[in-house]
Amino acid sequence: MITSALVVATLLCFALPSTRGIGVMGVALLLYFFPLTTLALLVLGGVIFYFFYLYKK
Repeated sequence: MITSALVVATLLCFALPSTRGIGVMGVALLLYFFPLTTLALLVLGGVIFYFFYLYKK
């Protein structure tokens, strides 16, 4: 429950330019407390971003 709340809060912080620093701190907290879950989410996000970028061309 805490993990999903922290992930959502971090993603919302990355959505706004003025709160991106807090989003970076959120990623650091996630990496510190939940390293495997965070790495899995980052890889999944990278793959999704790659496919969006690939199909956008």
